[in-house]
Amino acid sequence: MNAPRTKGAEDKDYLDFKYKELTEKIIEIFYRVYNKLGYGFLEKIYGNATMIEFKKENISAVSQSAIESVV
Repeated sequence: MNAPRTKGAEDKDYLDFKYKELTEKIIEIFYRVYNKLGYGFLEKIYGNATMIEFKKENISAVSQSAIESVV
């Protein structure tokens, strides 16, 4: 019996999505912040640290921006 197949690097959809490089950089920054700060801080602390790292990497971002909900 074969295990269900999961998406991964071998899938064409993963290799060719629109913002691959930016997505990889954001994930790298997330891990950098988490590895530096560790576990147990409030979300705001991680958010502030992430915004600092985004600025260092010249990634434009807005923190905690309101969005419009469509019902």
